[in-house]
Amino acid sequence: VASRGRGRGGARAMPHPDPRELATANVGSNIRPRSATRDIRSSQTGGGWHLGKHTQHGSDAQFTQMGITGDFVRVFPARAEIRNTEPNVTHVLTITVVNRSDHSKRIRFIPPKTKEFTLHQIPSIAVAPGLEMTADLEYYSEADADFFDEVTVLCETDRITIPVFAYAPRAELHFDGYCLFGSVAPSQMTIRYVDIVNRGARAADFRLLNKQEMPFVVEP
Repeated sequence: VASRGRGRGGARAMPHPDPRELATANVGSNIRPRSATRDIRSSQTGGGWHLGKHTQHGSDAQFTQMGITGDFVRVFPARAEIRNTEPNVTHVLTITVVNRSDHSKRIRFIPPKTKEFTLHQIPSIAVAPGLEMTADLEYYSEADADFFDEVTVLCETDRITIPVFAYAPRAELHFDGYCLFGSVAPSQMTIRYVDIVNRGARAADFRLLNKQEMPFVVEP
């Protein structure tokens, strides 16, 4: 990219959390247990842009990594995503619920209604403070398509809903949301390079569009 303009930089990646801090995690913290993604890890997108049928900005991706906190429990992940699904193949993702209160609590799940999703959970006695219980979310379909549903976690007055997505393989283009040229003197040509990476499971065809009235030249 060549231009006489100016821009700003992107975002900074979120550090990996320590699961031992779960008992004292606050609303909006970046704490998440490794057990919450034992089988399938949620999509991790850094700063910039992600182009696909389901577009996600960096801030949305960080929210995916964090749990949802209620008055009594904290649930991981906040958004359950199973990507690059294959027909006639079973995919499993683990949902973890931590008792963040000072007393033992009974935790219940409301499973998805879509037949492609099945929730496997062993009924247990009340969960002690600071401990967790898990449920395995299983996805299976004969179709190469996207599906959406939700799982609800109940604990006394807490009612936490987790959206559940299953995405078929697709192309996913990632690139920085800004191209920083810095200070450019009049009549001076400045060149910057933008890396476009396909992190998806399918090949991608794309075009670069340029507004003719702007002082930019994009190649190729």
